[in-house]
Amino acid sequence: MDKIKLWFPRFMSVILAFFTAAFSAPCLFFPIYKPVLIADFSESEREISSGASGYLYGIAEEGVPSKNMTESVDVSTVVQKAPEGLQHPIGDIEHVENHLGNTDYNIVYLQDDYDTWYYCHEEINNKRKAGTYNWETHVREDFLPRVRRIVSTLSQKDYSEKTVYCLYNETDNGVWFGTTVVNEDGTVWGNYDEQGRENFYKAWKITYDEVKKINPSALIGGPGFYEYSHWKIEEFLSFCVENDCVPEIMIYHELADNSIYNWQANVRDYREIEKNLGIEELPIVVSEYGRMQDNGLPGKMLQYITQIELSNVYADNAYWRLANNLCDVAADDNSPNSNWWVYRWYADMSGVLADIEYVDIFKSNVGKALSGKSDLYSQGFMGLASKTEDKIDVICGGTDGRTRVKIKGLKGSVWDNKEVLVSIEGAFYKGLSGIVSEPEKIMQFKGKVRNGTLTIDMPEIQSENAYHITVKE
Repeated sequence: MDKIKLWFPRFMSVILAFFTAAFSAPCLFFPIYKPVLIADFSESEREISSGASGYLYGIAEEGVPSKNMTESVDVSTVVQKAPEGLQHPIGDIEHVENHLGNTDYNIVYLQDDYDTWYYCHEEINNKRKAGTYNWETHVREDFLPRVRRIVSTLSQKDYSEKTVYCLYNETDNGVWFGTTVVNEDGTVWGNYDEQGRENFYKAWKITYDEVKKINPSALIGGPGFYEYSHWKIEEFLSFCVENDCVPEIMIYHELADNSIYNWQANVRDYREIEKNLGIEELPIVVSEYGRMQDNGLPGKMLQYITQIELSNVYADNAYWRLANNLCDVAADDNSPNSNWWVYRWYADMSGVLADIEYVDIFKSNVGKALSGKSDLYSQGFMGLASKTEDKIDVICGGTDGRTRVKIKGLKGSVWDNKEVLVSIEGAFYKGLSGIVSEPEKIMQFKGKVRNGTLTIDMPEIQSENAYHITVKE
């Protein structure tokens, strides 16, 4: 069952009522409208995970940041550099392995063995200009020896069973496999056209087979595209099915301006591709998520966490600035910033994950939904909720103004028709290096669960911040 139930038919009447009221009496309507988050436990079954707590080069070296810091956010996946790789001066997976005891997957970018971005770009372009570049020669004579060394080394490690070899990273940029295009000014580039894609598929098969030859049980991840694209992934997987080289882990990136907006649709679309091709459902690791302006901002990262958890996938914070602060989660080696509190609240959530529904009309695609061109999706106020026998946790945020949280499905529970204690605290943005030793307490009050439902009217909130609600007897 999809966790976000925001489909057009269900909300048409709500939208029409909204616009009727808004345009007939806007001065009366707009002040009372509240974005709403509905957490329903009546049919929830899945346990909450920590899939969103992943980090690309978030751990620089042993103790940087501290082990206390990495354990405190329950790191589920990491992306690190190959042993002795040159892409960065830090981040070698062998140097940070003591931080990886609780991870589910450790992804290694094999191409990060090279020292430039994009890998060998200048060297390849010079060969393209000279008319001497051959992708297969480059792969077989330069890349595969590196692959053999990396896989042979990591296959001996205690954590080899959860090491994922990402064969290629963002090859859809065309640098390695695209056909050569010469501009009028003499510059050249690789075009990821039909021939470029075929080149990549052949290289994938060559490299896949090489890794399996060294370690038949190795986990291989890919394709590692810089975006989610239906046709790119469908064509890639069709080739893999036909050539016996389907990856064990599906990897792609979500770094676009509309990634939060399209996250759920992309996961559903991918699952449909798997079904149509007869592929058994693979774990998904979005190995890079969040734009540079997003990372470190509690309210924005709360939105990503919501999308990742509800889609039941893994994802790793993108590395934009520093490689020693858990991708802008740590203020220093052993101190939290405001963003850390969002991931800490998330890590501390346990028990059953609620079915989530959210409506924020002013931050939605309501125009397309009204025209029938799309389902209704909103990208403002959102969040997650979990329930154990003695506590309910909600994390929420992503909009400005007054909002409402509705917790449903409590009929017959220990809370039904009783007074409960509701506590609200906030993680207020203080900059990336601003130490935030504790969240700010906002309010605490007694609420009443009526017929299995508790309604919480939030005070004025700000989109850059995130909020944590706890409900106890």
